[in-house]
Amino acid sequence: MYKKLTTTALVTSAVLLLLPTSLAHRNVKAKTIPEKNDLLISGSDRIKGISLHAHRYFVEKNTIFDPMMPPISLTAYDDDNHIDLTPSILVTENDVDTSKVGTYHVTYRAIASDGRWKERRVEVNVVAKPIIEAQDATITRGTDFDFIKNVSAFDELAGDIRIFLHVKASDLNTNIPGKYFVTYTASNFYGLTAEKTIYVTVK
Repeated sequence: MYKKLTTTALVTSAVLLLLPTSLAHRNVKAKTIPEKNDLLISGSDRIKGISLHAHRYFVEKNTIFDPMMPPISLTAYDDDNHIDLTPSILVTENDVDTSKVGTYHVTYRAIASDGRWKERRVEVNVVAKPIIEAQDATITRGTDFDFIKNVSAFDELAGDIRIFLHVKASDLNTNIPGKYFVTYTASNFYGLTAEKTIYVTVK
């Protein structure tokens, strides 16, 4: 439900948007609309009686990006005439490329029936799962195995995140010759998790 803003209200919020990596990358082209007046104030919450609200959000690398999807929470309202303008919202700019990690922007516009309009520029961050580097190993029976040594976790934006690296599961028994597994997991600041399994041979 739309919440009407007062003249002193300033809304800022963020939402984490995670999409399945199995979806293919797609660029969404912006609709082109003519310039109707010079009332553009990007990033402002109100202009000439029009309220326009949209969330800043994150999208996973190599997924489909739809600038109009529900989690973005687009709302627009003509406060002067008490009319919901949400159905009138259009995308006027969209440079999001989900094939590359980085910061992008989408610009939304709401248009009132009398020609007044308002735009808001929203930041979109394309993020990726962490990268875990770990190699298979061979050890001698009865020796200790350091699970974390020579294992690293890396995030394309944050860099080294080894502090968030954990051993999720392992059946290793260093006293009995055989082949065993070790599964690592690491999560980044955006809630994305990666896993990697290596094999340890005990001789």
